[in-house]
Amino acid sequence: MFNFYSQANQDEFVYNILNKQSIGTFVDIGSNDPINFNNSYFLETIGWDGICIDLEKYDYTSRRCKFYQTDALKINYPELFEKNNVPCVIDYLSIDIDYYSTECLKKILLATNRYKVITIEHDSYRYDDLLKSEQNRLLFNMGYDLLCENVTCVPLRSNQYFEDWWVDSKYIDMNLYNKIKCKGESCVNIIKKFKF
Repeated sequence: MFNFYSQANQDEFVYNILNKQSIGTFVDIGSNDPINFNNSYFLETIGWDGICIDLEKYDYTSRRCKFYQTDALKINYPELFEKNNVPCVIDYLSIDIDYYSTECLKKILLATNRYKVITIEHDSYRYDDLLKSEQNRLLFNMGYDLLCENVTCVPLRSNQYFEDWWVDSKYIDMNLYNKIKCKGESCVNIIKKFKF
């Protein structure tokens, strides 16, 4: 039995949608605390490696990943990825920097890397579709598939959509894709779908 650490089951979702792969690469933007409510810590515990970025100063010395305490909107992502030998295909991209998630997505898509799974915050319950519509346009144009649209988190009310979960379907088992595809589901209910 594993311990998962994400606030809204993102780590468990990534682990399951990628068929429980034990080696991978992540880029975790707005990574928060190195362990609690962290979308990449679990993945690192099973053998993944990557980069965590947060504006706040956290102590990441207990982690293997590279931690950058900086403004995610001021990073040159192609240079950062080259400097850190990040592969062309990154297994998981997490963007969770509230209102600025869309601007960050624009910057990170300037790099030529592909992402197998992307979880991105849009907080539609706060901003209507202001951020979400631009994220959708960018990601659809880049050939990504919106697998779980308008995910809700258990502490939020059922209509408080805060995030979308995207995939590059060429890296995903299509039987699993068809089983998981949803709109307006809670993160807990999405994870339950993997078990049945």
